[in-house]
Amino acid sequence: DNTLRNTVTATIQGGAEATSETDSVYLTATDTSSIKADGGAVSLALSGGSSVGGSLGIGVAIAQNTLENTPKASIDNSTVAAAKDVVINATKQKADGSKVATIAALSFWASGAGAIGGSAGVALAGAGVGADNTIGNTIEASIQNSQVTSETGKVSLDAKDQSTIDAKSYVVGISAAGGNSGAGAVTVGVAKATNTLNSQVQAFVGQRDNTPDSSHIKAQAFDVTATADTDIDARVVTAGVAIAIAVNPSSPIAVGASGSGVIADNTISNTVEAAVRNGSLLEIADTIDVTASDTSTVEADYGVGSGSFGVLAGAAI
Repeated sequence: DNTLRNTVTATIQGGAEATSETDSVYLTATDTSSIKADGGAVSLALSGGSSVGGSLGIGVAIAQNTLENTPKASIDNSTVAAAKDVVINATKQKADGSKVATIAALSFWASGAGAIGGSAGVALAGAGVGADNTIGNTIEASIQNSQVTSETGKVSLDAKDQSTIDAKSYVVGISAAGGNSGAGAVTVGVAKATNTLNSQVQAFVGQRDNTPDSSHIKAQAFDVTATADTDIDARVVTAGVAIAIAVNPSSPIAVGASGSGVIADNTISNTVEAAVRNGSLLEIADTIDVTASDTSTVEADYGVGSGSFGVLAGAAI
């Protein structure tokens, strides 16, 4: 169980007064944290007997990764003035501005069983992987109850989430049994993967609720942008093989059974908001741009394979 819950804050608040007489004012909160988790194991069971040989190999791997971070940049109940720009940025991305594999997880399990008996051999192999990856960031760039002035430039608020989940799960099971009169081999492999992206991305001027807000923005240009550019890249593969061999031609029984399954659930349910609200006043000489966008994607690949063989002396079923 791997969990990250960080809070990154850049703020001017509590009645503060900030002035840049010749340049700009920047508030930037950036979170670049990530989880990289690789886990897996191998189980092997072998047995033999003069009469009956039996073996059982079972393996289960469970991985859970959770990331819930809060980058916040804000001006709250304060006065800010700049000769040029006032820029407020809250982001979840890499330091160079590109996307970050916020959760990169690899889970695998391989299980094998082999049995040989003078009379009969029985081998059972089972393998399973469960992976649960969740991202639920809260990203905010805001101005509340504040006076913000840009003499010759712009006032800009930008909230952006570029988180990704890169998850891969693999399961392999192999069983083989041999006996003089009878043989049985069974293999079962199951992989379950759940990947969820549920971020709140908000850039706004004004109170969160319906409370009247006294914010006054004065500038040449003004823009508020909220963007979710999140991705899920998932791959889940299971494979199973069972082989049974009986060598006595008079009364042979050879049974091989194999089954594989995949359960996958990939969900993106972001909330993206850009707003000016609750009585806030804009005094802008040129352009006003308020934009919210979500360009998130899901790319998922699944594979299931199974084979079983029962082999008699001179015949196969």
